Amino acid sequence: MAEEDLKKAEERIIDLFVGVNSDFGNDAVCARLVSLIFLSPEEVSMESLVSSTGYSPSTICNKTRMLVEAGVLKKVGKPGTKKIFFSMEKDMKKVILGAFRKILKVKVAPIKDGLPERIAEYKKYIKKSDKDSMEKLKIVENYLMDINVIEKKMAEFIKSLEAN
Repeated sequence: MAEEDLKKAEERIIDLFVGVNSDFGNDAVCARLVSLIFLSPEEVSMESLVSSTGYSPSTICNKTRMLVEAGVLKKVGKPGTKKIFFSMEKDMKKVILGAFRKILKVKVAPIKDGLPERIAEYKKYIKKSDKDSMEKLKIVENYLMDINVIEKKMAEFIKSLEAN
């Protein structure tokens, strides 16, 4: 009975992690795989993922490949076996730092670098009497200001996490 209760308690933890991962845009299969691998103290084999989830080997293969390409999982080889294993970073501080750095690089930097020039170009062609274009300009300028604030706050947050 205690073993069964332990399994139920573990499944509740996994369900919570699956829900959180799903909220961040992972589909249910990816969310479950990430949750199982995160909670595993050792690398997890492809075969183990198939047996513990009930998903087909091709589904596991496709989803793990996608998660490896995204940098969420690491593919691990073990000497003396041809089996494929997966692991992931367990230190949530490192995970969060990596995610924030990626957001800065992939989402914030292109806007910060490319939008000022586009705003300047847009300004050359609009007339102050064109209310619709002026409103659009205001929206885009406010967006750029917000991006600058976000970049500054994220950089401060990264520094504070690195210091601890």
